Amino acid sequence: MDSSRPFLYPMLDTNPVAFLCNAVMRSLRGRRTVGVFFRTGECFLDTSLKYRIKRKLFQAARRLPHVSILALMPFAVFPRFAEVATGWIYDPQLWDLMHFGFSENNAFPLLRDLLSAKAGGRRILMALGEQSSLKGFDYFVDLWCSSAAIRENYLFVAAGKINDESANAADLFAQQGGLLINRRISDGEMIYMYRCADIIWSCYSPAYNQASGIFGRAIQCGVPVTVRQGSYLEKLGEILVHPTLALPFENVDLAAKAILAWRPVAQDATERMRLISEMRTFSLSVLSSNLTGK
Repeated sequence: MDSSRPFLYPMLDTNPVAFLCNAVMRSLRGRRTVGVFFRTGECFLDTSLKYRIKRKLFQAARRLPHVSILALMPFAVFPRFAEVATGWIYDPQLWDLMHFGFSENNAFPLLRDLLSAKAGGRRILMALGEQSSLKGFDYFVDLWCSSAAIRENYLFVAAGKINDESANAADLFAQQGGLLINRRISDGEMIYMYRCADIIWSCYSPAYNQASGIFGRAIQCGVPVTVRQGSYLEKLGEILVHPTLALPFENVDLAAKAILAWRPVAQDATERMRLISEMRTFSLSVLSSNLTGK
């Protein structure tokens, strides 16, 4: 590898110590280093000394010459991101689908028939991807099991591999009539299921306060989303003017009432495509300018 060329860490969180060490060494040699910071918010947690140390290290690193640290959310979501990052981009999972070639006509007849038969005319609230307590799955199950009105008006669907720690919740969910698809969902199936859903679940645990690919693809597919009150995703939904319902985490009574009363209006498709294109253009421009120094 030519060490004189700019180097991009597409997810510096996989090894932040290696990123920081290499950024210092390359900065001393006048070499440009760019890192995309996925879990920027961890720097501002006070639950552990390691997070305070992390904040101090990145506050120092952002001042290094030739080093760019890009948060994966706008600073407007949480202005203190600017203390540990030099800039920001939109999460690629907010603007990447148009380049993957997923056809709008991709059909999965077995899934279609299963969802249609199980829903029986009810609206579908869907949790996609790996399911765990961090992803709010246990709360999702509590909400389903505790509210007869929810079960009467909605079908809750959990499609994705269930974490072992949530196995009991998964059993209870299935016993109470929720639709559980406990396996890895292919990319094509997932996009198809977005198109079948009325609402996507992105109401995650307070311990999981960060960017979300499930949320991002809901934005791209134009599907309303539920998020946790006070989360970064709640603020991001406001910024992007996307139908977003913020739920009080672990308060199933208030959450059920909010869902039953919510009648989101779908975003105009032309406006949605314009927004996606703008996010992509902006993000690629920021990456290019930071890598080239121009």
